[in-house]
Amino acid sequence: MTGSVSRMTQGAMTFDVDPLMECRSGGAGGNYTVVATFTNNISVGNASVTAGTGSVSGVTLSGNTMTISLTGLTDVDQLSITLTGVQDACGQMLADTVVNMNVLVGDTNGDGTVNSGDIGQTKSQSGADVDATNMREDVNADGQINSSDIGLVKSKSGAGF
Repeated sequence: MTGSVSRMTQGAMTFDVDPLMECRSGGAGGNYTVVATFTNNISVGNASVTAGTGSVSGVTLSGNTMTISLTGLTDVDQLSITLTGVQDACGQMLADTVVNMNVLVGDTNGDGTVNSGDIGQTKSQSGADVDATNMREDVNADGQINSSDIGLVKSKSGAGF
């Protein structure tokens, strides 16, 4: 595997973050998507949550990517997603791989704790159009950075690993 990201649609745009620290809310269902990229095209593969809360609700393969739909993830959780049985288009079975993903809603600066720094960062982007430079501050992933995001970050203050 060459890399992985957490992918979420925010308004009309889709943004990826390093899955080491997902700061955006997965909504009431705790729904997230992880995309793993491989060097070569892949033809089969499975995924399962092997540590943390939640489960895999679907796996889609396309070219050299495996898209893993997750549900039931909880805030302040450290997950391990194990990829097994991945076979490339040439028939070579790849070694099992673990993708780690932390969920900490409101940790907009990715430091492992939600505090005044995250609140200030979110406030400073309020009213701005969501783009690749500030998409972490759209913590409710609705495509807008506003008082709802600020309130959500404030409500999570003190959480961390």
